[in-house]
Parts: sequence; C-alpha cells; structure tokens
Amino acid sequence: MKSLAASSFSATENNHRANQICYTLAAVTGASSADPLPATIPNELCFETLSIDLVASKIDVFSYFQPHLFKDLTLQMLKLEPDDRYSFTASSMLKNQWDTGCGSGEKIEMVMTGVSDFTGFGDVWSIGIEIRYQQTTDTCHATVQTVTYSFATSEP
Repeated sequence: MKSLAASSFSATENNHRANQICYTLAAVTGASSADPLPATIPNELCFETLSIDLVASKIDVFSYFQPHLFKDLTLQMLKLEPDDRYSFTASSMLKNQWDTGCGSGEKIEMVMTGVSDFTGFGDVWSIGIEIRYQQTTDTCHATVQTVTYSFATSEP
C-alpha cells in the first residue's frame, strides 16, 4: 500500500514537471554582479499557468514547486493594446528586511511583465522576469547595492 501511494505522488509530480515552463537566470547587472548568487535568489523560476482577471485586475500564477514565489504577485499595470491584447506588469516583494535604525537592509522584489489575450490567458512564452536585489550594511550611511537578475526561457 505504501508503494502505491508513493508511485501516485511521483506520477502527480511528473505531470506538474511536464506542464511547467521554466525561466533560468540569464543576466546579472548591478554594482556587485560578479558576486556569487545569494542563497535567497533562485537559479530558476518555474510555473504552469498565468491568468489575469481583467475585471478585478488580479493576476494568478500557478506553480506547483515554487508557490511561495508567486503567491503575493499584484498587478501594477494593465493596459489594453490596439490588437485586443493586454500588457501587464506585476510585482511581489519576496523579502523586505530594512532596519530603519541604521542597521543592515535587504530587499528582494520580483517583477513580471508580459501580455495576455482578451480573456486574460497569459502568454507564458513572452514573460519577462526580473528579481531586483538591494542590500546595505548600514541603512543610514552606507550605499545601497542594487543587483538585477534577469530570467529567460529557452523554449519557443
């Protein structure tokens, strides 16, 4: 009985893996771009579906393996284009630990841009994803270092 449950889980996991699109780290720009990738920044972002509720102006990204990365996404911009498609920008603050008493600070924000059709179905192959990473050792006196991590897909 235990092996049957384990094989069912593996089949479900394999279905999700087959249905997802992944964006891998493609470029790094910023003050400390030569530094190693912080542990809080993933090498790869994967999700299965992206939809926009055009009436409520809400975005929903489903990711079986990384739901925490997409759960707080909010639409910042939704614009009807001349070809009856919508362009959008959405963002999510993944981490915000900024000591206002002159201590250390770290902010991580994910920004997604893309298009959807007139029904709100997102074109997952045209998504732009950036993670903006800011850090400082002293929020009052030190310079804030900003690094932008850009992700891209190698699929169609």
